[in-house]
Amino acid sequence: MSEQFPAKAFYSPAEVANILDVSDSHITNMINSGSIEAVRLSPRIIRISYGTLMRLIGQPMPVTRGTLTAEEVSVVRRELLGEDVEVPDDRLVPR
Repeated sequence: MSEQFPAKAFYSPAEVANILDVSDSHITNMINSGSIEAVRLSPRIIRISYGTLMRLIGQPMPVTRGTLTAEEVSVVRRELLGEDVEVPDDRLVPR
């Protein structure tokens, strides 16, 4: 198995084969048999999700968790709304 690979949302069957150090046809056969979940975008384009790849490798998907400061909440809110929005102090959850 390849030790390092780029983390991205979806991989081609060839990329997964390279990561797992198996043949492309092995991955294709596993997709066709239903052993690997895949998304068919067109008759010729198939993609495998990051989560599916992590299950194949046998590792859980990494999850990061943290607490946002009031300023970070304000920034995220402005970014989501696409405008400057004042966040009232009484609406923020104290740390």
